[in-house]
Amino acid sequence: MDRTRDYYLNKFYSRLYDNIERSSTKIIPKSILISFLNMTSNSRHSLLNKSSILSSEVPKDIFEQMLIERLIRETDEVDRYVLTAKGILEIEQKKDVFNPQMFIQYIDDKFFDVFKDSTKSLSDKEKIILLSLISARAFSADSPMDLKKSDKTTEIWKEITDSSYDLLSSLDVLKGLKKEDLYGQNSEKRNESPVSNLYRHTDALPKKTKGLYNNSLGKQKYYLDVSMDGFLSKEKLSFLFLKIFEKKQLSYLELTDVYDYCNSISFSKSIYLFDPVHLFSKVEYDQSIREILFFS
Repeated sequence: MDRTRDYYLNKFYSRLYDNIERSSTKIIPKSILISFLNMTSNSRHSLLNKSSILSSEVPKDIFEQMLIERLIRETDEVDRYVLTAKGILEIEQKKDVFNPQMFIQYIDDKFFDVFKDSTKSLSDKEKIILLSLISARAFSADSPMDLKKSDKTTEIWKEITDSSYDLLSSLDVLKGLKKEDLYGQNSEKRNESPVSNLYRHTDALPKKTKGLYNNSLGKQKYYLDVSMDGFLSKEKLSFLFLKIFEKKQLSYLELTDVYDYCNSISFSKSIYLFDPVHLFSKVEYDQSIREILFFS
């Protein structure tokens, strides 16, 4: 009886599995139970209906046993039946594609490991954004990038963003982003400035930078949370430089170019960006950045 019952249970299962494979839904990881967690209600309804079997396709005694054990249930079509979660579980445990340990690992990866994004590589645009904020020294909530301050300020930030692209491109750090694509195609046709559009689409950056890229102020204000009471965190700023340059080992001359660039932007642009006097444009912060670049 058990062997025959298993045969028909697998018949239900195979039909559902095949229909999922034919759909655009991925079977993760070869488990229907886990895959169903990622589907919409409509998708589940459609797939189950497509996979239903008439009661006449199963011997009466086997069919009644499966109903009693709640391995199958009737659909919203008369005399058509599909597997329940219990039925799927029984099969997947026997196939060793589902067990409690696998399920807990999946739940942990999907819902609890919220920190894994910090190990992801930055896109070219994200690298440019971070270098722009570092070079202008938007290092606290009191001295953020403010793209609504004035049209002149927005223009200066675009100049900084363009020059950050130029530097990273010259250092062969970028993966292929062309300068004309930095702000997206037809960016000039939008109602907002290209630079505002670029920085607004940075939803992934906080997680990728362990929360150091901060956009919580709203109103198109952004900063790097790398200071406290006016003191720079060398560990945090070093982490951001490592994210920008990834595995590339910069030579002494290349590091000098980065250092000179950061100083130049701070010296020449901060007066247009921050009021009344920018704390981080002081000379002592030049030395801090130098130590971070050359000795971290």
